[in-house]
Parts: sequence; C-alpha cells; structure tokens
Amino acid sequence: MDIQGSSHPRASAQRLEADLRVLTEDIGVRLAGSQGEEAAARYLLGQLGQTGARVHAESFPMRERHVESEELEILLGGSWQPFPGSLFSNTPGTGGQWRQAPLVFFEAPAEYHRPDLSHLKDKAVVHLGCHIESREHYRRLMDAGPAFLLFVDIRYPGTVPLADGMFPAYTDALGAVPTVNVAYMDAWRWKKEGAAAARLRVRGGMREAESQNVIAEFPGTGPEILLVGGWQPRSGEVRR
Repeated sequence: MDIQGSSHPRASAQRLEADLRVLTEDIGVRLAGSQGEEAAARYLLGQLGQTGARVHAESFPMRERHVESEELEILLGGSWQPFPGSLFSNTPGTGGQWRQAPLVFFEAPAEYHRPDLSHLKDKAVVHLGCHIESREHYRRLMDAGPAFLLFVDIRYPGTVPLADGMFPAYTDALGAVPTVNVAYMDAWRWKKEGAAAARLRVRGGMREAESQNVIAEFPGTGPEILLVGGWQPRSGEVRR
C-alpha cells in the first residue's frame, strides 16, 4: 500500500508473492494456537508496520490441535491393515491407547431420521457425510455412545483424509468422542471388502493455547473495514 506523500513501500504483486512465500514456505504450517501461527502474526505485524499503519495484535484463549501420532487400522480379510486418518479439532484422542470396535456405516443425513440410533453404541461409526446438520443431530449421535467416529467427506472422492473440525460449541455442551477424518476411497474399499472392525490410537488431542488477531489501522476518511483470513493445510492435505 502506498500512502500519499510518504516513503512507505508500495504494494505490488512481487511484494505480495514474497510475503506469501515467507508465510507458506519459511514459516510453513500455521495451525491455530501453534508456534507457527505466532510466528506468522509477528511477521505480519512487522510487514504491516512498514506501511505506516497503526498495528497491534490481540490475543485470545482457544484450544490447539496438538497430535503427536495417530494410527488407524481396519480388519479386512482377517488381518489388520493400516490407513491414514486425521483427528478432528475439538475432539479428544484416545490417551495413547488402542480403542477397538465393530465397524458400521452410517449414511448421514438420511439416517438421522431414524427414531433410534442405539445400534451405534460402542461401534466404530463410518459417518458418510462430513457435516453435522444440526445441534440436535449431534446430540443424538453423542447419546448413541459410539466408540469413535470415522468421518468421510462424500463430496470429494479422494485418497487423502481432509483436515476438519467439530463445532466447539457442540463439543463443549454435549461432549465428544475421538473423531477422525478418513479418505473417501478408503471407506469405499472397506464397504466393498466387508470390513469387520476398526481400531484407533491417537496420542495427543487438544490443549489450551492462545491465538491472535492482527489489526492494522490505515489513516483515511472512510469507515471501510477489511477482514483477511486464511488457512494452512498439513502436508498432502486438501481443505475446502
């Protein structure tokens, strides 16, 4: 941005590309509440400060997704086979212990119209549909008592689990079980080959942390407010 009558650097495609490379390549993964996010906030404060803007950061408490390891195995053809998975934010791990259960498929949102979901109790539930349509659906899912959940984004027939999260307002009020995103094509194979059971082990989960909003005020006469947001996937992941 070029402020009239000043020597502050002018915005350009080259400058924007250089900033993006620092954020995505030098700093890298910037999950909310992480050291990477904090480094990105410091960088933005410095860069925005060079434009002559009044800049500051405001911090707020939140929970950081902090997973040390995650292992998912499916019982296919009489043997346990490993598959990738990505723990949802705002859901717990398994305390580093294996959690094993019979595997069932649940076709959301249609099956939420069933009057009774007790058949999901103590099961590894392959949830076909990556969105909870309502708080009431989530309440019924938690009341059913599944052992853990394996969510599938049925809009994306890919081979890589997508990063995702559960609404914190739901999990705070209604509880949560370990919830992992799995690849569409893996779930397809489980159904096709008659997978019998699943077991999951996740070390880590959520922990208390702080995040930041970076605020820059540019001198001017108008009331315009510009909000800029972004996300950074982990290596190999795709997010909507």
